[in-house]
Formats: sequence, structure tokens, C-alpha cells
Amino acid sequence: MKKLLLLGILFFQLFIVSCHKNQADEINGEMTPIKFISSNLTFTDTGNSVYLTNISADGGEYMMETTNYPSWYIYPISEKKDGDSQTINFEGFTYEYESDWYNLKIPSNKPTNLNISIESNPSKNSRELKIGITNGATFMSLTIIQAGKEIT
Repeated sequence: MKKLLLLGILFFQLFIVSCHKNQADEINGEMTPIKFISSNLTFTDTGNSVYLTNISADGGEYMMETTNYPSWYIYPISEKKDGDSQTINFEGFTYEYESDWYNLKIPSNKPTNLNISIESNPSKNSRELKIGITNGATFMSLTIIQAGKEIT
């Protein structure tokens, strides 16, 4: 009977320890938002959304890096250009996407990076790209607004 009681106590302790939440990854019971750094972008971080509004009509090559998770992947993308909107959904993990005006890539040798290539905007209207990013438990939205070309 004592062996059974000791075994029960041992299993109870293992259960308690295995159910303990990792407080380093949580704030107030929620997963910590993905944190970003970039050497060539200025952005506004509002917790679960990041806004990049200083992308010129000329486009360019940009890189965002997460500082608090070992990897991430792309989930739905929505884009607006010339009055049209579209959403691109993915099945499973997506680490790369190419469109007619932008390319997104999370390199396999550096899974904390998101490389963003944006083509020149020939229109006078701005374009908007909203990228969903997740590590599987935390979801973020990255919104990029590219200026329209100045018509003189």
C-alpha cells in the first residue's frame, strides 16, 4: 500500500511539474509578441501589429529579424493595389512567396530573418501589403505601405 501511495505522489508531482507554464515566454498568461529589429527599416510596433510606412515608390530590399523566437513562417497575406484587394491563404508552413511586385523569403539558414523585396511602384497610388507571421503559437501582422510614384 505504501508503494502505491508513493507512486501516486510521484505521478502527481510529475504532473504538476509538466503542466507548469514557461513564464519566460508569457506575459499576463499570453504568449509574448514576436519582437523585431531591422537595420534598414523604421517601423511602429503596437504589440501584435507592426507598421512600415516609409517604403518609397522606388522599392528596395529590406530585412526584418525576430529577436525572441528561433523561427517563424508566413501565413495569410493580403494586398491592396490600384483599388483591388486580394488575400492569399496557405496550407501548411510557408517560408517563401513571390508576387508581381514583392517577394518574401525566410531563409532556411537564418530562420529568424524575413527578407522582403519590393519592386518599384509605377502607380501614383500607394500599395499595401499585410503579412501574417507566426511561430505556431504567436501571431503577428506586418503591414507595409509603399508610396505611390510622384507624377510631375
